[in-house]
Amino acid sequence: MRRLRVRCEVCGEVGLPANEVVVAGTSDPGRVRCSFDCPDCGQTGEQFCDVGAGRLLLLGGARGEPAAVPLVRPLGLSDIGELRALLDRPDFITLLKKAG
Repeated sequence: MRRLRVRCEVCGEVGLPANEVVVAGTSDPGRVRCSFDCPDCGQTGEQFCDVGAGRLLLLGGARGEPAAVPLVRPLGLSDIGELRALLDRPDFITLLKKAG
């Protein structure tokens, strides 16, 4: 099993099996959270890295977990109705300029 090096706030740099690191999404689409339990002191640690480093961790054997909070709420039927009403307004472009 591949071992990964992580940084514990108490013990410093430690190595642990890759499958003991959990990579999870965050509300920031460009970053992921990596969490682990330190094999020396048992304290839960976490680090943040970019998506590319997160992918490398997953390829190395880390476990993946979806983001805790969905990034965007899916559109519902009421949303589509409201969007259609907005698109029908003659001042739609003016409203967009004010909102942006």
